[in-house]
Amino acid sequence: MKITTFKEKRFNCKFCDREMNVNVRTYRANSFCSHCYEERLVASGAIDLRGNHQSLQMDVDYSEVVPVDKEKTWCKKE
Repeated sequence: MKITTFKEKRFNCKFCDREMNVNVRTYRANSFCSHCYEERLVASGAIDLRGNHQSLQMDVDYSEVVPVDKEKTWCKKE
C-alpha cells in the first residue's frame, strides 16, 4: 500500500502532453515525464557524453566533465 502525504494530481507533460499522476511538488521540480527524455535531448541538440567525456581537475574539491567531441549530439533511434 502506497502512503503519500501529498495528494497526487493529474498534470500534462510540457513536451509530449502525456498525462502524469504526480504530486504538486514533484511537478514543480520537473514538469516533464520520463517517457520523452531522449526526445527532449534530441530536440535541444544536447551533446552526447556517453563515452565522449573527460574529467578535468579544476581545484582540490572541484572537477569538471567536458566532452571530447562537441559535435557529437543526441540523434533519434531508428
